[in-house]
Amino acid sequence: MEEEYNQLIRSNPDDFSLLTIRGLAQFYLNDFQGAIEDCSRAINIAPDQPWAYFIRGNANVNLGFYNQGLEDYNMALSIDDSLDKSYFNRGILKFLMGNPMEGCNDLWSSRDLGYDEAIDKTDKFCQ
Repeated sequence: MEEEYNQLIRSNPDDFSLLTIRGLAQFYLNDFQGAIEDCSRAINIAPDQPWAYFIRGNANVNLGFYNQGLEDYNMALSIDDSLDKSYFNRGILKFLMGNPMEGCNDLWSSRDLGYDEAIDKTDKFCQ
């Protein structure tokens, strides 16, 4: 499958969608650096696409680059403030960074947007 993505991207080097999809695939394969690289390329091509920031944020957090992850989640939400998973992940990240009050605010936003996993976390940590 990886070679298929590579071939498609070689044929369409400016297709931000292909780069974002391959970045997501790399994220799920625990190739976080590869995910960051592909999403960064996608962002350079189409900086108004929130999912590339979201995926790159997840990869940054998994590598321990919390500030970069926070910036990416902020960018994703500045483009589309209805991304329930971005609020959720940013909320969890804020807990990790020692900001539980702000984390709860984001978890509540995620819950209000209908993200089921946020229900459990707000009930457990944000009462």
